[in-house]
Amino acid sequence: AVDPTQCYLVDDSAQNIDAAQQLGWTTVHLADDASQSNHGDFQIDDIHDLYEILPEFWEPKTEVKIRRQSLGITAEA
Repeated sequence: AVDPTQCYLVDDSAQNIDAAQQLGWTTVHLADDASQSNHGDFQIDDIHDLYEILPEFWEPKTEVKIRRQSLGITAEA
């Protein structure tokens, strides 16, 4: 079974965001005007704001680093 706390959805559809949130997912509503949205755990109006609200996606995990190293993949790849 998939742990819903490990699932994320970034979408511009409020309906999709609401459905995913009911399943226990972490949700980000990419809205035309984030200040007017009450859908999802986070509301943004610029996709570049993801870095600020979900920094964990840009921070390498230890197991990912190890796997990349075992495959001979450098940080520049």
